[in-house]
Amino acid sequence: MSRQIKAIVTFSILDVRYAVQVFWAILIGFMLLGVGITMSFNNSLSFAGSGIAMYIFCAITGFQTVKESFPFSIKMGGTRKNYFVSMCLFFTLLSLLMSLIHNVFLTAYEKFLDVLNLQIFTFHFSMITGLEDTWILRFFIDSVIAFFLLNLLFFVGIMFYRFGLIGGYSVIGIIVLFFFIPGVSTQVLDFIFGFASVEAVMHYIWLIVISLLILVVNWAVMRKAPVYTANIR
Repeated sequence: MSRQIKAIVTFSILDVRYAVQVFWAILIGFMLLGVGITMSFNNSLSFAGSGIAMYIFCAITGFQTVKESFPFSIKMGGTRKNYFVSMCLFFTLLSLLMSLIHNVFLTAYEKFLDVLNLQIFTFHFSMITGLEDTWILRFFIDSVIAFFLLNLLFFVGIMFYRFGLIGGYSVIGIIVLFFFIPGVSTQVLDFIFGFASVEAVMHYIWLIVISLLILVVNWAVMRKAPVYTANIR
């Protein structure tokens, strides 16, 4: 790994570190607040879905990354190729880290609920797969979804960065219209419902493949992207 790639990855990690810390502090605080509320209502059945919050955070991070790190990296002498490789490594590390933190916390949280004998349902997508709800399966699912959302929203961010508001919204509109094409919507729905079946693991593997294809598109758009965003050129 070149020094330039290491520098960009390190910069990206340091740039997102504070946001990650604040996110988990707030999320854990709200989860513990939910425990207090449940106890005050005589242990009534409650629901907690921490995974959804984590996915939203990854999506927002992916969208904002290009605007925050791309101009700085290029101005500091980085090449677009090295920046792209760095983002691939950064998204992989971030998705694995977020998944690890989430599942360690979720395991501790569920044990904490057992000690208090509280009925709080902690939802995870592994529960709808029809497979055994193991820690490894949860970690795998969280990592794949986080990696997919980071890359997908990074693509959206690149489109807004390079082509401005009109170009960005046009791309989003084209993608939305694509799903309304007869036959395509049916295939998409079948694929989505596959995540709630015993073949869920294969569908998540396909989601990894889709993420890699998005990376290829990201590089195609990024390789000639200017230093400044379209809104200020």
